[in-house]
Amino acid sequence: MDIVLSSGFLAFARHIGFRRACIEKGIEVTGICGTSSGSVVGALWANGCSEEDMIDLLHVPRPLDVIDFHWQIWKGAFQFHTFKERLRSVLPSRIEDLPIPFGVGLCTMDRQAIMVTEGNLVDAIAASCAVPYMFCPMPFEGAFYQDGGFADRIGVKQWKAVRSNQTEPLMAHIIDRSNGVANEEGLEGVSVVRTPRSFASLFSMGDFVGQIEEATILTQEQWPQSNG
Repeated sequence: MDIVLSSGFLAFARHIGFRRACIEKGIEVTGICGTSSGSVVGALWANGCSEEDMIDLLHVPRPLDVIDFHWQIWKGAFQFHTFKERLRSVLPSRIEDLPIPFGVGLCTMDRQAIMVTEGNLVDAIAASCAVPYMFCPMPFEGAFYQDGGFADRIGVKQWKAVRSNQTEPLMAHIIDRSNGVANEEGLEGVSVVRTPRSFASLFSMGDFVGQIEEATILTQEQWPQSNG
């Protein structure tokens, strides 16, 4: 089964809880794509990281402590140097080096949605998480990009195009919208699980463990839910 993980501001715990439910169901993951926070958890998942390792990496007391101020504040108040180094400590250099197919949803500077499946992995993730105005646009393979959720929060349509020759079923984990576009395209025939926003902030991740547990339960209750 291919997995799609939506954007959701600092919603790492929601995706980890969804992943836990998938593992408990014993599904074989054949490919993953993610946008914004979904790209972070998706890359760790695709790389075979354990839940414990994900929590150690992503459950920080204050997210503000793992990002950096950007001196050209008119382009965005923050950038991702520190967080990128944390990701590089556990992830391979390139997207295509991951053990299973992986895609990252990006937003171009003219607000077009694209899905990348090759290139610098950590740079792609950072670009996918770069919320406009909060973060400066981030570089990936010679161009600058913004948070993928500002063009397509889910990425199903782009992932279907990437995987057009595949026959695996597709499941999307969609976190309730906090920002980005509201439209949801390409969900026909896709199993969908929905979980609430994390309501995390740059000053606190909130009840991280509780969010994981809630997302696990909600995934179990909704399994499977199909559109179309």
